[in-house]
Amino acid sequence: MQLTPHFSLSEFTASDTAIRMGIDNEPNSDVISELIKLAEVMELVRAELNSVVPGTRINVTSGYRCEKLERVLTQKDYAAWCLRRKVEQTPESWQVYFDRKAHPKGHGCDFGAPAFGDPLSIVRTIAAKPHIMKHIDQIIVEGVTQNSYGWVHIGISDNPRGQVMTATFKDGTPTYTQGSA
Repeated sequence: MQLTPHFSLSEFTASDTAIRMGIDNEPNSDVISELIKLAEVMELVRAELNSVVPGTRINVTSGYRCEKLERVLTQKDYAAWCLRRKVEQTPESWQVYFDRKAHPKGHGCDFGAPAFGDPLSIVRTIAAKPHIMKHIDQIIVEGVTQNSYGWVHIGISDNPRGQVMTATFKDGTPTYTQGSA
């Protein structure tokens, strides 16, 4: 199923972890409606990157993640989140943590565009475009280290904050700072 001219549902639901663990990562119709909105924002991102470097392709590395998949992928972050808040890992604390996540709502996308450049260049380019940022809740440079190229995360919401952030990871746990490094 095509969500928009350049983005398919399969791009936004693909997960090697889900396949390996036998997790059904198919979204319901409500989430698909949200993924269409996300893909429309990604079309704006794609158009902007292509206006600078023609032929730029966006490689979606993570989009929709069902709750079971999100639990697997965010184990360390959830544990650190509980520790910072001095709360136990319980079904209730998981629900509070989970409710703030963009990917399970169809509001989050991780991607790269190697032909355009590194994630920091992508974030700086998009952050400078008000016509795109008005749709973005968060745009984050994530996972860049000496050994990792990293990726860009874009999150959307009904009340976008237009946040530009950098996430660095230690032992699988992200630390967020305002702005792009």
